[in-house]
Amino acid sequence: MGDDAYVAETQEKLGAIISAPKLTDKLLKKPPFRFLFDIVINFMKATGLLEGLFTDAEANAGKDADKELKIAILQKVVSVVGAAHGETCPARPFKIIAGAEPEHTNKMLVMLAGLKDLPKAKVDAAVRATNGEAEPAAPPPAPKKEEKPKAEKKPESPPPSAGPPADMQPAERPVSQGGGRRGRPGQQEQSSQPAASSVPAVQALPSQDAAAGARPGTASARKAPPAVKSNEVEERHESVGKAPVANVISEAKKGADDDEEKKEG
Repeated sequence: MGDDAYVAETQEKLGAIISAPKLTDKLLKKPPFRFLFDIVINFMKATGLLEGLFTDAEANAGKDADKELKIAILQKVVSVVGAAHGETCPARPFKIIAGAEPEHTNKMLVMLAGLKDLPKAKVDAAVRATNGEAEPAAPPPAPKKEEKPKAEKKPESPPPSAGPPADMQPAERPVSQGGGRRGRPGQQEQSSQPAASSVPAVQALPSQDAAAGARPGTASARKAPPAVKSNEVEERHESVGKAPVANVISEAKKGADDDEEKKEG
């Protein structure tokens, strides 16, 4: 690189960020400490980077700063730009104070300007490394919430049958398997067959005499009258079946009486 090439690069890249101090060829070819210190402070104000790099005593250093303080400040600048870019800065504080190796000093200023293009987190990490500060511990992961087991849903029982709707027609009402209609809730279904007690008793057949006097074609038996102990009722019952025979006998008896009266006369 030529004698003026490193100066032009510093003026181009660093001059786009700060306006003071003036980056003249004379100062850049043999930069004094106060000139370099003002460049770093104005760069920090313009970009907001390198916060916390200097102590209060270092940040307020001026013309009266001793050699040790000047070397400490320049060493921090060399270390922080190298750590941020991940490469070694060739500038050396002792040579800078002596005014030697200006090309290395300008390389330090170009790397300082390049911090603007790096992520702020990376520059901040370089500042902590330069000051010997430990990296902040990562926050512990948030504890996972224990998921409570979901309670199993019990199967819902079907609602009790309320019977057929009131507006259902009689023909639409459900019929039980036995053939009879379904009764109201709480009642037992009646059997389709009648109870034994409801079967009518077998009627007694009439006597032969009654059958002889009955009308032809009437084979069905008459309903038996209730049993009565009275003789009068029994005779009346016998007369019902023998009515035609009694009439014949009475006519024959009447003829016999007439014959007897004639004989007596």
